[in-house]
Amino acid sequence: MESIYNLAKGQKIFIVEDAAHAIGSDYQNAKVGSCAYSDMTVFSFHPVKNMTTGEGGAITTNDENLYEKLLRLRSHGIVKNPEIAATNGRWYYEMHSLGFNCRMIDLQAALGISQLKRIERFKEKRRHIVSLYKELFAKYNRISFLEERKYSNACPHLCPVLIDFKGLKIDKKQFVDNLFNAGLHLHVHYIPVYLHPYYRKFGFSKGDYPNMGKYYLQTISLPLYYDLSGGDVHYIVEKFLETLNNVL
Repeated sequence: MESIYNLAKGQKIFIVEDAAHAIGSDYQNAKVGSCAYSDMTVFSFHPVKNMTTGEGGAITTNDENLYEKLLRLRSHGIVKNPEIAATNGRWYYEMHSLGFNCRMIDLQAALGISQLKRIERFKEKRRHIVSLYKELFAKYNRISFLEERKYSNACPHLCPVLIDFKGLKIDKKQFVDNLFNAGLHLHVHYIPVYLHPYYRKFGFSKGDYPNMGKYYLQTISLPLYYDLSGGDVHYIVEKFLETLNNVL
């Protein structure tokens, strides 16, 4: 983010930080969402995220002009303030631009505030679960995890594990099916954007991004949520390795 932000300095470019998965995380010793290296940061509070409001999300910014514009966009482009009311009546408001109905309801906000107070506890538990997975898989040289950089202190939303299917001569689809039959309903995060039909019609095709393609061929996401116990993690790893050994 720092490099991108420095590149955009002095240009008529806004940097919007996608932090949909990153609530509770730190970057360069600052909380994600502080907009130290962006003009705006967007968060998702979907039920499976690190904290939730049931659905919806939030945008943070340090720019007062952007803040005022976001407020207008959130509520139909309507402006209602004391100066307008003093001149035209207490009831008076004006629509200054086209906007949306993107207001979070009070019940969702109350849930979000409650969750936000617990985000550090959520973070500690999620990091512990990921560490346990790494420890239990450590001796398998064809199974690895994404590296966490020194500037990061993540509150992990997902726990992708990378498997050298090609080197092991295993079919990924068949392996995931076998895991499902063993009771592990695992998912893949994510299918590369350029492989989706909508983007392919713009000329993107398989092979355009080899690093992303390699990642997609190797990755499977392990279960990761706050209530996952140490015993659960051991059971998941045991079933995972048992299934892997059965196809080798």
